[in-house]
This record gives sequence, C-alpha cells and structure tokens, in this order.
Amino acid sequence: MLRPLFPFIKTGVLQATRAVSPLTRRLPGATPPRHTARTAAGYARAHPDGGVEVVEVVAALDLDRPLPAGLPTDHPQFAAHRRERVAPNVVATVRQGRVLQPYAAVMAADDTLLFDLSPYYGVVTPSQHPVFLRCRPPEVTHVPRSVGVLITRGSDNYYHFLTDVLPRLELLRLAGVEPDAYLVDRSTRFQRDLLDHLGLTADRCLDSLHVRADVLVVPSVPDDQLRTPPWIVPWLRDRFLPDDLRPPHRRIYVTRGTTRHTRRVENEAELVAALEPLGFECIDPGVLAPAEQVRAFAEAEYIVGPHGAGLTNLAFAAPGAAVVELFARDYVNECFWALATTVEGLRYRYMVGDGSPIRSRRNRGVASDITVDPQAVQCLLHDLMRHGVVAR
Repeated sequence: MLRPLFPFIKTGVLQATRAVSPLTRRLPGATPPRHTARTAAGYARAHPDGGVEVVEVVAALDLDRPLPAGLPTDHPQFAAHRRERVAPNVVATVRQGRVLQPYAAVMAADDTLLFDLSPYYGVVTPSQHPVFLRCRPPEVTHVPRSVGVLITRGSDNYYHFLTDVLPRLELLRLAGVEPDAYLVDRSTRFQRDLLDHLGLTADRCLDSLHVRADVLVVPSVPDDQLRTPPWIVPWLRDRFLPDDLRPPHRRIYVTRGTTRHTRRVENEAELVAALEPLGFECIDPGVLAPAEQVRAFAEAEYIVGPHGAGLTNLAFAAPGAAVVELFARDYVNECFWALATTVEGLRYRYMVGDGSPIRSRRNRGVASDITVDPQAVQCLLHDLMRHGVVAR
C-alpha cells in the first residue's frame, strides 16, 4: 500500500508543481489559470472592473482553548494550537467565473486563480496549487444562472463535508444570497442524505467537473485550517439533531475497521474485550446513514475511538458526555479536540499509542495504525465516570 508514503509523495508533488506552474500557465491551448491572486478581496481592489465583489459575513476571531487531559500528559500538539486566529469568512460574487474539479479551483473571468477561495491540502502558495497540473481540463459547461459554490477539497470525506461544505450555506444566508443552483458533490450516500435533509435535492445541484457561470457565488471555507470556528457546531446541531432523542445512555466504541494503514487500532479485539464489561458496544459509522450516526453520538454518554472522520459526530454529543480519542504515537491531530471545545459540556481526553509523546513532522504518520493499552483506556474511562454526570 502507498498510504504510508503519502506524506513524502505529497511533498514531492508540491515541489514539482511549484517548479512547473510558471510553464503550464503559458502553454498554448492550455486552460489552467493564467494568473493568481492570494485573496479575492485583494483581486477586487486591484481590478475594480474584474467582476469580483467580496463581502465579509463573519469577523475574524481569536481562540484560546483550555488544554485537554490525556495520556501522556501535556502533549505538545495541543499546546501548539491552544491559541489561534480564525480568519474572517467572506462571500465573493464572481461574474463569468469558472470552477474546475477535482481541485475546486475558483477563477475570475480573466483566468486568475482566487487562491483563498480554492484551498487545497498542504498548499501554502498559489504556485503549488494542483490546478496547474491540469493543462487539458474537461470541456467547460456554461450555466446562464447564479451558482453557489459549495465544493471544496476533501468534500468526499465526512468530516470535511460537515465542517467545510455544509456551513457554507450559512455564509450564503448571512450574505443575503440565494443562488439559482449549487455546485456540490452528491456522489456518496452520506452527501445525498445530508443535502436532501437541507432541501438541496438533486434538481437544485450541479455535478459538472468544469463550470462557467454568469455569476458564481463563493463562500470562503469556514474550517480550512481545522480550527472549527465556534459557530459551526451550533449550526449543525440546529439542523440535524432530531427532536425525539432519548437521554444519553449508550457507551460506544467507534471502529475504523481492519484495513492496514488507515489508523485502525491493531489490537482492537483486545480493546473491545476490555470495554465490553463497561457496557460498550462497537459501531462503524461508515455503514450507518448520517441520521443513525447523529443519533448514536447524541444518545451516548461515553465515546471511545481512533482519530478519524467518524468522530465528526462529536458535534452532536450531549452536554456532559465524554470522549477518549486514540492516536498513533507519530500522528496526533488536534482537529477533533478543537471541535470538542465548541460542544457545550463535552469532556475530551486523548491517549497516544505506545505510551510515548513523540514529536513528529506533521502528517508523516497520517496512515499509521494504533496500538493502545486497554487497561490505560479503562483507567481514563473510570476517571471520567467518577467525575461527571451526563445531562440533556
């Protein structure tokens, strides 16, 4: 499998793209962006006749989160992200703009890449954007209407769909804009279920790989740096929590299956055997409909699981519920802790596998599987059970 090599491959691709992008944008007959702008607002100021207008709808925010408890204590990954600044959210209207998949690259009428509206994994400068590797994209489809752009990188991932894609609808609402159609991915069951629940049925959505519209309406990506602005979770809860929830009573272990190099728990059978006497059941979010996932987490009092998209459902946890997130020793990612801090009363704990707080270069262990001490997990849970009451 190539998953363990992904961080190294990604670094090489970024370097190669940066090297060749000045050439590909000048190839005759090619249609990648010809120019770049770091922000749509900056482009609008520099090109007042360029057909781009930008309004700010959510102000910038400084976050200061309480550090979590866990094993080993005081892991540096959390301290490094305790204080962060969330950039303002904007909505841009782009006349005769186009969008190219699978990169969700947004371009102005003069083929300028609007970089802040086109985030991509690991890309920090416009010249690294993978859109410059697509010299012969699919034929463009012209849409003589206004199109709301909801797609972004990773929208086939449950976490990114809930935190990056769907909340863009709230940004459109705050801007007072309702597009005629929406460019959004509906290829998976969970995407279709969630969009249908919000009223974005198939007849209102486009799935073209390359679109030019009379007017693109493009909200910025609310969570592009995995910081979970605190308005996102209340918005999700208001729209997806059912009215007929039972009081929290379930204890769930969230599996990632048995495929190697997917951050699975290698000694999962041993861990599950240790959790069963405490009343835990094993669930696989990947085989559940979104409504079933939401209900399982909303009715849970204790949640244990390895780092993965299924834990996005912590957004729906009950006040006073508790979660223990499991990590590989060479990959600790703060995104679900950040999300947990925005859920009222949710008690978060972490456990790093192999018992060592190893510092590592970010994403080098993104595919590493996890081995944990079941007794140590039990101890964390017993401590949580002694010091907390779940309430609705």
